[in-house]
Amino acid sequence: MTTTMQKLGNSQEFRIPKMVLDSGNRSKNEQTIIIVDNGKLVIEKVKLSIVCLITNNYFPLYIPLDDRTKTTGVILCEHIKALDLNSRTYQVIEDLLKDILENVMDVVYYEIEKIED
Repeated sequence: MTTTMQKLGNSQEFRIPKMVLDSGNRSKNEQTIIIVDNGKLVIEKVKLSIVCLITNNYFPLYIPLDDRTKTTGVILCEHIKALDLNSRTYQVIEDLLKDILENVMDVVYYEIEKIED
């Protein structure tokens, strides 16, 4: 099967036919990464997670973990990382409590909020 590159603004694009996507058992909103490997285009499923580091130092943007969690320290909200959990070994220690997660999300949102002109 072939496809043709087309101009899109200052870039180029091509469309991936539906039957190619269907052959990989991909769902409509599934996270996917496209990479070039030795001249070949590779489309892979990813299990992307957004994480923040935890430390024992304190800074105003850090969210402290309290005695309700097994993990101790503070969450570094300005150190946001994206990890593909399919390509890493990881272990879930515990789930973050909803109120702490909401505090982290508020700080992260504040950090990346679009500034209106």
